[in-house]
Amino acid sequence: MRLRFTSLAAAAAVAIVPVAQAQSPKGEAWDITSQMEMPGMPMAMPATTQRVCTAKEQPPFRAREDCRITDQQKLPNGWSWKMVCNDGSSADGTMTYQGMEAWSGVMNMKMKEGAMSMKLAGKRVGECDAPASTGAAKK
Repeated sequence: MRLRFTSLAAAAAVAIVPVAQAQSPKGEAWDITSQMEMPGMPMAMPATTQRVCTAKEQPPFRAREDCRITDQQKLPNGWSWKMVCNDGSSADGTMTYQGMEAWSGVMNMKMKEGAMSMKLAGKRVGECDAPASTGAAKK
């Protein structure tokens, strides 16, 4: 059961994924590091880093393919969001910019197997070809 929960949590945790890039205006490339934390786990999962390209003035995150962002709000110094997935899991998160080149945040997920949280950190690494659309709900 513990292994199954860990596998499902790892799959669900990849809620921040790169978007296929089309030829379009320059966007921002971000390296995003995520570190899962699950109550009751005997050891911590290793952190993972992935590169994401977003249009300027858009949040540097995306819902994975089987999930959708239901509420996304620009805050004075960051973003907040809520997400639901086809498997019944849900998540909410916030991120706060630390200047123009970095941010930190947290995402809390609820799944039928239990709850977990993810610490997030982003670092701007340059420009990229911005995606054609964000695919995220705006409010």
